[in-house]
Amino acid sequence: MTSSTTSPAGEIDQVRLSDVMDIAGLILYETEATPIRLKVLLDRLLSALSHDQVLRVLAAYGWAYEDFCRGYKLQVQRLTLCSSSCGEVGMDGIADMMTLKLLECRGNCRHRII
Repeated sequence: MTSSTTSPAGEIDQVRLSDVMDIAGLILYETEATPIRLKVLLDRLLSALSHDQVLRVLAAYGWAYEDFCRGYKLQVQRLTLCSSSCGEVGMDGIADMMTLKLLECRGNCRHRII
C-alpha cells in the first residue's frame, strides 16, 4: 500500500507501508525511548499514513500513540541482561545487530499489520 504526502518544498513524497514498517521496526522494536532525530524522521513518515495505520504500526512494535508522541514509554518492561558472551561490539558488530534486529522484527511484527 502506498500513501502520498506533500513535502514543505511542494514535492509529492510516496511512502509504502512496508517501508514505514521496516524503518519503524529499526527505531521502535524493543526500545523504551526514541532519539529526537529518529523520532522526527519517523513522525515525517507516519504523517503520510492514515491515523488507523499509524496506530497499527506503533502497536506492532509495542508502542502506544501517546508514548510515541511523548518520545518514551511510561511503562517500561523488565529487560533481560545480556549473557557473559556479550562483549564489546565494534561497528561491524553493530551493523550485524541492526540487520538481525530488522529480520527479527519483520518476522515477528509484519503479520500484525497486514
